[in-house]
Amino acid sequence: MSGADGREIASLVQTGVHLDLDARRPTAAAAGNKGSDLQALDAKHRRDRERGETMANPDGPLKGVKVVACSTAQAGTVPYMLMADLGAEVIKIEVPEGGDTSRVASVLPGHPSSFFETNNRGVKSVTLNLKAPEGREILRKLVARADIFGQNFRPGAAEKNGFGYDELKQVNPKLVYISISGYGPKGPNAHLPGTDSMAQALGGIAQAYSAAGQPDAHRHRLRC
Repeated sequence: MSGADGREIASLVQTGVHLDLDARRPTAAAAGNKGSDLQALDAKHRRDRERGETMANPDGPLKGVKVVACSTAQAGTVPYMLMADLGAEVIKIEVPEGGDTSRVASVLPGHPSSFFETNNRGVKSVTLNLKAPEGREILRKLVARADIFGQNFRPGAAEKNGFGYDELKQVNPKLVYISISGYGPKGPNAHLPGTDSMAQALGGIAQAYSAAGQPDAHRHRLRC
């Protein structure tokens, strides 16, 4: 990302433009006979997003609150979706080359991902490469104007990449910093990813639903 590109993105975010990152929608040829219907649905979807037609309440109790979130999965998106519902302006930072992976988690080919749309409704999105100096600089500029920053990386990852609490507190002393992890920042399991299969294994749910006499099948499900 060049400096000019970074300034353009920051300007778009400031003016409230939603950047639709989903470039993997099928063409009419790929969709077969339903191509025109899918294209019409896609066009309506984009128009609604451009007009800001979401479930967010612009006059809600969080009106005027600005949020920047580097979060994925339900634990890292639902809190900010609810903030947007209550009137907050939420800007979601997504990775380059496709954005949030749940954007393509669609049950019906050619249709928007209901998982992504539900968990990120009312939220604006931009892509930033937070491993690049330009990306981190844009993030700091967004944080400087924000009230809340949230992330759900593994413990230590944000600090390693220069946007931990201590670093961003210098940019915005009044910032509320939210950190979500699978097992907290300390303890024997702090280093583990907060995945569904890991939680089921540690919580005993996987064992409760296992089939008696089939330990190999049980272990295979966990690996998947």
